[in-house]
Amino acid sequence: MRGRELTRLEGFSDAVFGFALTLLVVSLDVPKTFADLINTMRGFPAFALCFLFLALIWNGHNRYCRRYGLDDGTARFLTCVMLFLILFYVYPLKFLFNFSITAMLFGGSSQPVSMTASQFSLLLVIYGLGFAAVYLSITFLYLPRLSFA
Repeated sequence: MRGRELTRLEGFSDAVFGFALTLLVVSLDVPKTFADLINTMRGFPAFALCFLFLALIWNGHNRYCRRYGLDDGTARFLTCVMLFLILFYVYPLKFLFNFSITAMLFGGSSQPVSMTASQFSLLLVIYGLGFAAVYLSITFLYLPRLSFA
């Protein structure tokens, strides 16, 4: 383990993760009626799972930074790639979990969404590619490499 001081790269990545978590919530309107409140609360399990996934990714990157503390050009580039993917990944992640978890738990979505089987398949492909790309970028951080300062 290296020292406890944060680098600019870690501070930047923490800010981006915070922004990504904000994107999960920002589209929610303040409920105006009790029925709206209950409808909003139905999205809580999906939000909790999205939060968990983002927290796991953040924790993986945090462990990497604590253990190795590399701040070379390659680490900065790969971290920026990962952060870009996280920001892109937030909406497909939120959409998938709102659609599937809310429908499973409550027999319907908090927002009426109709999707064909081929659209749902494409949604799963988008989710899978995003998931794989994020973890691939973290994997590349751990691989031995040349430093491009």
